[in-house]
Amino acid sequence: MRKVNEVAGNFLDCWQKQDWDKMKDWTQFSWVKICPSPVVKLQKIFEHLKLKSYEVKKEKQISETCCDIVTKVSCRTLRRHFVTETVILRVVCEAGYMKPDINGTWGVNPHSLFRKN
Repeated sequence: MRKVNEVAGNFLDCWQKQDWDKMKDWTQFSWVKICPSPVVKLQKIFEHLKLKSYEVKKEKQISETCCDIVTKVSCRTLRRHFVTETVILRVVCEAGYMKPDINGTWGVNPHSLFRKN
C-alpha cells in the first residue's frame, strides 16, 4: 500500500524531471478519471514552472482519507525568474471515482498546489 509521503515525493520528483506520464501515476484517481487527457493536462499545468528543488515541511492529516503535505518549492519560470513558495499538496485516498476509502490508493490532486494558503 502506498504511503502519503511516498506519493507526494514521487509526484514532486516527476514534476522535477518533467515526466508527465509517470506523474499521472501519482495523481488522484478522481482527477485522472475526469480528465480526457490527464498527461497533457499535467504538462499544461506544470511545464511553465521548472521545479528545481523541494522540501517537505510538514504533514497535516485532514481525515483518514485526506492529508495535506506542506512543501517549500523553488522553481524557475519561463522568463528565467526564480520563485520560492510554500505550497500544499492535497493527497487523497480513494477506492474509485469520488469514493474515499482508507483501503484505497493515495494520489495527489494537482490543482491543490495552486490554492491560496
